[in-house]
Amino acid sequence: MSWLFGIVGKYSVADVEKFESIHGKPIHKIQLSNIYIAAGGIKETCLCSTDLVPSNQSAGWLACGVGIYRDGHQFSIMTSSHWQKLLSETSPPLHHLNGHFAVVKWTENQVTCFTDQLGFRNLFLTQTSNYWAFSTRLDWIARLRGNCQINFEEFGSRWLLVNQLSQESIVTNTKRLTQGGIAEWTASVISVKNHPWEPNMPLDLPNEDFNDTLRDLVLFPLRNNQKLSLALSGGVDSRVLLSILLCSKLDNWSLHTVGEADDPDVRIAKQISAELKAEHQFFNPAIPGPDEAPDLIRDYVGQSLVRLPASHFVKHRYYLELHGQGKIVIDGGQGEVVRREFFNRLRFRGGKILTGGNIEDIFPLIFRDRAPIFNDEIMKIMKESALEKIRMLREDLPSVSSVGLAHWLDLFIIRTGFPNTTNLEQSRSDAELVNYMPFAQPSLLRKLFDVPISERNNGKLFSRMVKQNYKRLATYRRVKNGVVLPFELSTIASRLFINLNSKLGRSYSDTSAARFLESLADFVQDTAHSAAVKNFEYYDYPQILKIVNGFYSGNKSLSHELDWWLAFEIFRQVVYGK
Repeated sequence: MSWLFGIVGKYSVADVEKFESIHGKPIHKIQLSNIYIAAGGIKETCLCSTDLVPSNQSAGWLACGVGIYRDGHQFSIMTSSHWQKLLSETSPPLHHLNGHFAVVKWTENQVTCFTDQLGFRNLFLTQTSNYWAFSTRLDWIARLRGNCQINFEEFGSRWLLVNQLSQESIVTNTKRLTQGGIAEWTASVISVKNHPWEPNMPLDLPNEDFNDTLRDLVLFPLRNNQKLSLALSGGVDSRVLLSILLCSKLDNWSLHTVGEADDPDVRIAKQISAELKAEHQFFNPAIPGPDEAPDLIRDYVGQSLVRLPASHFVKHRYYLELHGQGKIVIDGGQGEVVRREFFNRLRFRGGKILTGGNIEDIFPLIFRDRAPIFNDEIMKIMKESALEKIRMLREDLPSVSSVGLAHWLDLFIIRTGFPNTTNLEQSRSDAELVNYMPFAQPSLLRKLFDVPISERNNGKLFSRMVKQNYKRLATYRRVKNGVVLPFELSTIASRLFINLNSKLGRSYSDTSAARFLESLADFVQDTAHSAAVKNFEYYDYPQILKIVNGFYSGNKSLSHELDWWLAFEIFRQVVYGK
């Protein structure tokens, strides 16, 4: 990720050496008597100025990520001059911005940090005896602070459910700045506050509908004479974005797809681009060798925070190539929010529970099976804490009766999913390319709440948009969960079709994780047999050995559980300083 690392308070020359050993080579570095700030990544997503106040070099700002502002009907990516103008205000109106960013602004007497309103970029904070530290990377904060542990009461929902339900840090002795976050240091006083997203938050919006706003968000780089590349899969969301590009008659855009040649997502995407004669790049990153992979996993897990299995980083080893071509990248991330393809079990079976039923009845509807690696003691703690998070969320969100089940679920995913899932890869990728997700922008989400639920149900909205924009795209089959299915199938029909084909063995099985783990046999087995793993008080060690030994004895169906255990174990090492 384009990264930030900062210190507020007293620090020594020896401290600076430690800071530099943690954050590496920066693009920008500011050292004042009581402020140290460094930032790096790529220059397009790491902007800085030290002349916020004329003739005062002790005042400035630094922005990591991609801010998107709107001037009338036209979106644009924030430049240094835009940030300078905005941050020169006493209370910068960052709630007017789209995009994803973490910003720090400083003067001689005050330091203020901000994060975007959807929580796609986060900052983590900790206090030592001499100073406060903040960074976009939790692993760096844990390393600097020392004496950190995993906070299993916060981690519980992250491991047991579809995603973490709180906006708190999962590491002890640290704080987290996420949705609409503001942290402010004045003298020795600090205030830290997040502002969970609301659909009625103030924002200057032109009088246009959801379709027009989405079109503007997709096309603005092309209208600003910038090159664009769309991540095309076989799914619906990226096809909607492609239909907008094809309908626009603008050029200077291309496509890219990641995966193996026999992956149906790749096959369908290739068929579409070939018949439409669109420029299309295909990436199938090679699995790194066993000497290189452990350090890459450690860096990836340190940033992804056990959001995904350890092997997942391999699929994203192409960003720098697109950046080298000078392209801005967009994808269909979070499109499922628009077409209401999330929390389906909760939507169909949990309505009455959410209005006051037993919290424990909600748990199985959002449960996610990762790996049975923990002992009964910590599993009990994690489940009880996850149930408490569900209870708190039900209290914090507007009542289902006041907003309706559909919009309640919209808020559920925006409040809990956005700052705990896609945001992590969005943050990590900022260090390697300029990218954003058109479907995950506040301007569009506010318009979404004006779209009748009946139009969003069963994929109606996206199906209609594809047909209106470029009807031919609706003739191509689509892919979901490794199954190729007709484009027009409704949500319920699609679920039945996928379940049937999966039972009949007609779904694609991705073997890349198993091959990745095979290549790391010595590393994984040495790790599993280490004293640190044997002695970790919360592991079910016999179960871990069963997974490891079973996989390397030929049971490749255990790759899912092994991949998740490896991710957690590396994260444990990062947090505990092992």
